[in-house]
Amino acid sequence: KKEFILKSNSLQVVELSNIVDEAEPGNYKFKVIVNKNNQKTNNEITKDIIINNKLKSNNAENLNNNEDNNAKNLITANNVLMNRGIIYESSTEKAKALIPLFLIIISIIINIVLIWRR
Repeated sequence: KKEFILKSNSLQVVELSNIVDEAEPGNYKFKVIVNKNNQKTNNEITKDIIINNKLKSNNAENLNNNEDNNAKNLITANNVLMNRGIIYESSTEKAKALIPLFLIIISIIINIVLIWRR
């Protein structure tokens, strides 16, 4: 569990470490739950991850290759789990995004009324 304070209009990258040593190869789901200000409803981020077959190594060369594969898998997992989307957007920011759409709709309605009255 990680807790941090995020100011409005700011970005913070949080690294989560989740190491599972005895997992069987296959498809799994990785879930992150975000709770803002102790709200009842949590925001959930769920990603599909794939765990490949483990390589059993008996000598140092295989061990080094395995470590390289683990590093590559870690980088791949980080790329998959890095969600650059919006987790939470305040109602003020949503309203700011809707203002241009609202103005366009009003303009179209006024133009239709003016053309119809001619």
